[in-house]
Amino acid sequence: MKRFFTLLLWLTPFIGATAQVPSNRLGLNPLRLRWNQIHTDKVRVIFPEGLESQGQRVANVVHYLQENHRESIGDRFQEVNILLQNQTTIPNGFVTVGPFRSEFLVTPPQFLTSGPGDWIDMLAIHEYRHVQQFANTRRGITELGRAILGSWVWGGMAGTALPRWYWEGDAVGTETALTQAGRGRVPEFDMEYRALVLNDRIYGYEKASAGSLRDFVPDHYSLGYYLTTYARHHYDPEIWKNVVADAARYKGIFFPFSRSLNKRTGLRTPELYRATMQELDSQWTAKYETMPLSEAKQISLEAPDLVRNTFTSYRYPQYQDDGSVIAEKAATLRFALLSG
Repeated sequence: MKRFFTLLLWLTPFIGATAQVPSNRLGLNPLRLRWNQIHTDKVRVIFPEGLESQGQRVANVVHYLQENHRESIGDRFQEVNILLQNQTTIPNGFVTVGPFRSEFLVTPPQFLTSGPGDWIDMLAIHEYRHVQQFANTRRGITELGRAILGSWVWGGMAGTALPRWYWEGDAVGTETALTQAGRGRVPEFDMEYRALVLNDRIYGYEKASAGSLRDFVPDHYSLGYYLTTYARHHYDPEIWKNVVADAARYKGIFFPFSRSLNKRTGLRTPELYRATMQELDSQWTAKYETMPLSEAKQISLEAPDLVRNTFTSYRYPQYQDDGSVIAEKAATLRFALLSG
């Protein structure tokens, strides 16, 4: 018990942190909207009138996942409310703990960032994996914190026990394995890491996982996908189930995730990262050396001295009638703007 309260005091600044967006969405739905629900022994799907087929599809996918795909995450179960939102143009989804629920923003994306799969299916598979992740953190000290102090403490302790790259990387791996789409199959998804690795810009683990305000660092989705996939391929397809269980119990108190990983692979987290990057470097270099390259012409202007060392990204280029090109320009710590 003394260990629990010592840990809780240490975690106080982090309470409320979760794997995804923990905020409550208020006032976004018109009062005239009528709601229906499908309630089973595994899930309650709440949806606006007119989304009956989508609500039924989500319920069916959740049942299938819970009954057939628990081996790699664990058998703990937590019933969840899933709210389908259609009054927004933002395609997204999240799971949060206050209260424990998931929200799907069901408007499909304009760009197929997850591949050509059905948007509702991709949301259901990815977000329900987060539900299963949270359910399997209800162990040991984390479960004791939840029982005594509530859901936000549960979210804070779970979010601290497991690195954010694990949450998202495991979910991306699941959506890729269980569909013919998924971000793991989309070249754009690994474009950023591929460019860095092939140009000998492999950062240390701390920078790769925490990010940087000076240099461009790809997000934790792709990092997590590479690390979780590498461990599954080289050690055990079910390795993360045991790592999550140990980390949620805070075995060893400090760095329980890395400690459990080392127990099962002989590698601590930074060493797993280095091994993964070495393998990706070897694979991508071999492909690059045999790949025919198209001729390309650089059309972006040379940056002034003030921003020459600032990472700048140009996206969505469009030719104009006069032959010029307009694109969205974004740079570190700067607002995105149109540039031509």
